[in-house]
Amino acid sequence: ESFDDCPPFPSFSSMSSYRHSQARRHDGRVNPTVRSHQRTRRRASMEVYAREETPFACLHGCVWHPKDATAAAFGGRGRTCVYSLRGGRLERRFETTCGRAGLRDSCFLDESVLAFAAEDGSLRSMDFNVRGSGGFEVTGAHRGAALALSKVGRTTVVTGGEDGAVRLWDTRNKAIRDVQTLSKTSKNACWCLEATKTHQVLAGFADGRVSLYDLRRGEQQQELEVCRKYLPNGICGIRRITEETFVAATLSTMIWSGTWREEKNEECRAYRVRDGECTIWTCSPSPHSSNALAVGDGRGTTHLCSYQTDKGAPLVEKVVSLNIASQPVISTEWHSEQPGVLLCTSMDNRVHVLLCADTKGIGA
Repeated sequence: ESFDDCPPFPSFSSMSSYRHSQARRHDGRVNPTVRSHQRTRRRASMEVYAREETPFACLHGCVWHPKDATAAAFGGRGRTCVYSLRGGRLERRFETTCGRAGLRDSCFLDESVLAFAAEDGSLRSMDFNVRGSGGFEVTGAHRGAALALSKVGRTTVVTGGEDGAVRLWDTRNKAIRDVQTLSKTSKNACWCLEATKTHQVLAGFADGRVSLYDLRRGEQQQELEVCRKYLPNGICGIRRITEETFVAATLSTMIWSGTWREEKNEECRAYRVRDGECTIWTCSPSPHSSNALAVGDGRGTTHLCSYQTDKGAPLVEKVVSLNIASQPVISTEWHSEQPGVLLCTSMDNRVHVLLCADTKGIGA
C-alpha cells in the first residue's frame, strides 16, 4: 500500500494567527478584543494542537517527515506507527514492524528511507511510504543496544551504543559497511549524538562526557572532552547551536550550555528551567529562530526557552512552559520546514503536536 499523497500542514503559520482565525464573528469581522490584541506586542505562546495515544507498550520516540505533515512513532518490539496531521488530529495511517527488537532512535536518510537504532545492537531501515516494506539491516553494529543514531551527509550515518562505541556507516550499497570507529568500546554508554553539516559529531555519554569528533581529519579526528568535570551525570540529549556552542540535557536536573575552541579553553554554564529536582530529558533549538529552544523535563512539561550566543557559552532563559503529560517528555523535535510546529513524545505513550507562536521574536 503506497502513501504518496501526504497531507500538507495547516495553512496558519503560528498559534497567534490560528487563535485570531477562531475569534472571528460569523459575518467575518474580527472581535474588538482580538483587534486590540493585534495592536499590542505579541508574546511567545505554546499550545497543544493535536495529541494521540500510541498502541505501544513502550514508546521511545517520534520523528517528523522532512517535507510534510506526517510523523513516525517507534517503540518496543520493533513497532512503528505512521501518523498524519489532519484537522487538529493525528490520524494513524498504518502500523508496521521493523525487526523484533525495540527501536531506540531514528532519523530520515531521505524522504522515503527511515533508519533505526535497535536494542539488539543492529542498524536497520524501512520504506516510509510503503507499508510492510523492509530496507537494509546491519546485525551486531554494537555490543548490547544501539542507543543513538544521526545522519551525516547524504548516505552516511553515525551510531552510538551501550558498549560506548561511536561508529560511522556507509549506506550507499546493500552491503552496509563500517567506515570508521570514532570511539572504541568503554564501560560508559553513548546515549545521544548530534551530527552537523560541517562533518562534525557531538556525542554525550553516561558519565557526563561530551566529545567532539571532526570527520574532516580522517583517522586523526579530534576528540575534545568538553565540560566533563562540570557534568556529574549522564547526557540525555545534545544539540549544536553554532560553530562552537552546544546545549545538553542531563540527569542532573539542569540544562547545560557549552563552548569549545581550538585552544581548548572550554566554558560551561548550567541553568535550571523549573523549581525542584527534575531530570531534563531533551532539548531542541528551533531551525527557524536564532534564539528559540524547546526543553522537555521529567514532570511532563515542555519549556520554550531563549538563548543568547554573543559571548562564550549560550545564556539560557525560560520564556513559557506548558504541562502536556503525566510522565516525562523524552523527545522534542521542530519541523524543518514549518515554523513553530513542535513534536513531543512522553512516557505515557502519547505523541503531542504543539504550536509555538512568535518564536522569531524570542530573545530579540
